[in-house]
Amino acid sequence: MKEFSYSDLARKSGEVLDVAAREGVSLVKHGREMLVIIPRDHYDDLRRGDARSVFSMADAPDDLLDELAAGISESRAELAERMKDEDEAAQ
Repeated sequence: MKEFSYSDLARKSGEVLDVAAREGVSLVKHGREMLVIIPRDHYDDLRRGDARSVFSMADAPDDLLDELAAGISESRAELAERMKDEDEAAQ
């Protein structure tokens, strides 16, 4: 979720609201998260108790993309370690 300051909201409200409509934003004041603005469909999901969402790679929030990339990196490292162990065992 992208963060914007209250000042950002005052200066560039259109941009902040455009981002909020796509993925939600956090509004920060004096370094503290004070408000969150989320798309209506996200709000409806939360009210129903269904916080699951579907994204394409192009529109996924940055924090989810970071989490996905970290998982892929860990999987690659585990696979490389397994292959190294198998090669050593084969020798």
